[in-house]
Amino acid sequence: MIDKAVILAGGLGTRLKGLLGEIPKPMAPINKLPFLHYLLNYLYNQGVKEVFLCVGFQHEVIIRYFGDHFRDIKIFYTIEKELLGTGGAIMPVLEKWREPFFLLNGDTFFEANLASFSEAFSKLHSVASLSLKPVFNQDRYGAVQLEGDRITSFTEKKFLSSGLINAGVSILTPEIFEGKILGDVFSYEKDLFEKKASTHFLHGFVQDEYFIDIGIPEDYEKAQREIPMRFFTQTLSTKFLFLDRDGVINKHLPGDYVKNIEQFEFLTGVLEAIVKFNQFFSRIVIVTNQQGIGKNLYSEKDLNEVHQFMTTRIKEAGGTIDAIYFCPSLEKENPICRKPNVGMGLQAQRDFPEIDFKQSVMIGDSMSDMQFGRNLGMFTIWISSDEEKEFNPDLIDLRMDGLKEVANLLQ
Repeated sequence: MIDKAVILAGGLGTRLKGLLGEIPKPMAPINKLPFLHYLLNYLYNQGVKEVFLCVGFQHEVIIRYFGDHFRDIKIFYTIEKELLGTGGAIMPVLEKWREPFFLLNGDTFFEANLASFSEAFSKLHSVASLSLKPVFNQDRYGAVQLEGDRITSFTEKKFLSSGLINAGVSILTPEIFEGKILGDVFSYEKDLFEKKASTHFLHGFVQDEYFIDIGIPEDYEKAQREIPMRFFTQTLSTKFLFLDRDGVINKHLPGDYVKNIEQFEFLTGVLEAIVKFNQFFSRIVIVTNQQGIGKNLYSEKDLNEVHQFMTTRIKEAGGTIDAIYFCPSLEKENPICRKPNVGMGLQAQRDFPEIDFKQSVMIGDSMSDMQFGRNLGMFTIWISSDEEKEFNPDLIDLRMDGLKEVANLLQ
């Protein structure tokens, strides 16, 4: 499979400027994470190993956020210091790569199956192939004419009762750039795709998958719910939910510990959320670091009373917690049971052998929770409403305000 991708991430976001200000369009926040974060997570899940980000406007923001990698993806940059068009921006990539690569727009998300796309392309004698999406009753995009698997022409934007559009994920070979040199200003859509359509060396691959373009305010607002929901509901083949406690189920006490029932206060919407989670997950367990015991601030008996109170209230609301695991040891001791170490997860798996971590979700409010989830191969959701709080993008799949908001993603 092709394992390299280029993302055009230099857009000015003119139509979203009123919403984004000076934020580059690919970094537009989608539920508190940049749009580009979701694109790279999608590429990671599809098996892509290397990505070139073609950046320009406010490129420092993008480079500062991602650095030289995202999860296991190596990231390289081309910095467009003057506008070179969508084609000219790609030319520096060809100095490093001489094999086919995926090309994605930095403001559209199309859930193409890249393995299928790559396999189909490998059987063709083609300089490029476009992923195409069937659409109905739209006038925002030009149409693509297809005969068999060959693209014959492109039509201008007009009302389309039914047809195919370019979904913004393509496979390009260096050969399609023949005759172009570094520094040329050109559009790959107009100057390459439309011209190559007449040569029969441009192919289309139809996939009727989810598609959204955040380039206009209406669709940007729609993406705030739809994209997180797409990523989360893809995990619903998962069956197991791991929850941190303090800051997720109950209010966190800054600089202190919940030592008794009087200090335990459920966060808003948590009871209803757990009831809803029970409809989707076959097991729900809590994993919580409790070094206050190791500091002799409260006892295991005190903790058990708090947990008895908590589970009783959850049961009265109609929910169930299958097990609670805690680590009483001090952080400096770094025991296997203390998150981000995986001891509590492994204990849960021993108690419930059906647990598969690749079919599990971890929800927590700290980076140690997220690292715990990553260490075991789980889907991770970070609970944080603090816009300024620092975090490691590699560790997070979704960012939500609380369990109530996570539950709202479930249909």
